[in-house]
Amino acid sequence: MAYIRKHKRKWQARVRKKSFNVSRSFWKKSDASKWAYRTEAQIETGSYRRVQEVERIADIRICDILNIYYEKHLKIRSQDPLKEKYLIDLVSGLLGKKYITDLTGSVLARFRDEQLEKGKSPTTVKKYLALISRAINRVKSEHNIPITINPVSQIEMPQEPPPIER
Repeated sequence: MAYIRKHKRKWQARVRKKSFNVSRSFWKKSDASKWAYRTEAQIETGSYRRVQEVERIADIRICDILNIYYEKHLKIRSQDPLKEKYLIDLVSGLLGKKYITDLTGSVLARFRDEQLEKGKSPTTVKKYLALISRAINRVKSEHNIPITINPVSQIEMPQEPPPIER
């Protein structure tokens, strides 16, 4: 049941339903009532938990995902963890300031093209993208981060040059 009250200069909407107790403040009473009814409907349909998870991942940066991946998996299982840490630091420096919600196929395609224009080999860029993809897949499956689609799978990997015949 939604409860809307005036609290100081704002309107506070409180929804208490099915072991959920959620409240939020608004400047307008109409906004508070809209939010309350929408939240009640989401709780009824069971989609409110997903909305909370999406809000939770809005604060996660790519460098955080790469560091989690390194600490939990590569540091233990890799044959050369220093090499992996160096690669993660490189990718974090290039792309790590972005939030995971901002990471789309177009952002990664732009990143790929910028790296190729800087003179990086297609193999190196492919390694960067593969590292990001592995980290997202592993963190998504094992650490309960609700990412629906891996954005690396949406772009085309750079073509490697043909091998040199001697």
